[in-house]
Amino acid sequence: MTVTRNDTPLPNWLETAWLERYLDRRLSVEENEFFEAYMLDKPHLIAEIEADTAVRDGLARLPVAVAPVTGVPPARPEALASRRQRWRRHWQPMAWAASLALAWAVGWTLASLNPSNVIDPTALVVTSPPRLVFDTMRGVETPPLVHPGDPNSLHVLVEVGLPPDAQAIALHLPDSATVMPLVLSPDGFVTVLLPRHRLTATPPLRITYHSAGSDQQRLLLLPSKPSGDSP
Repeated sequence: MTVTRNDTPLPNWLETAWLERYLDRRLSVEENEFFEAYMLDKPHLIAEIEADTAVRDGLARLPVAVAPVTGVPPARPEALASRRQRWRRHWQPMAWAASLALAWAVGWTLASLNPSNVIDPTALVVTSPPRLVFDTMRGVETPPLVHPGDPNSLHVLVEVGLPPDAQAIALHLPDSATVMPLVLSPDGFVTVLLPRHRLTATPPLRITYHSAGSDQQRLLLLPSKPSGDSP
């Protein structure tokens, strides 16, 4: 097959993927040389390499024993020019192959999030869902604050305020015996986007956590229709 020279830049997402693998030394020798040739007329990529090189040089001067990093090391920008001509004619098929591989990976990920294979590109986008805010600091039995959002939304955004020392936070789905770990945000909340039908789960969803030396839990006793603001 005849390879046609093509200087069209890679898409941003693909270029970023190549750069990350390059800086992490996860490219093969041939891939490494190809990307070094490709980046020569890309000042923004050269700047990224220079910044990474400066960080690595600074770490190397620290009096700390660090395990050696394996793989092909990133080249210094001044060493890239001599490699460009040899690999320029090869970049198009390699980029095409990489595009296929990454597109397959993205497709597989989306398929796992969308098991019904819905073709509608908006099917995985949730906009303006109703929002329920539980504040455990005001008492376990305090009803949630309700922000209506889109009444036609099939999802509900649930936020639960927890003590700042809360640890081992998890969401329990009783109907499937599933436990999902949650992460406390800097402002003291955990957030979950739930399908609307889980609002009336029996037994109800619950969040467990460890605080003040003991295990705690918060039942998510949600209103059947989050249709108005609560005081």
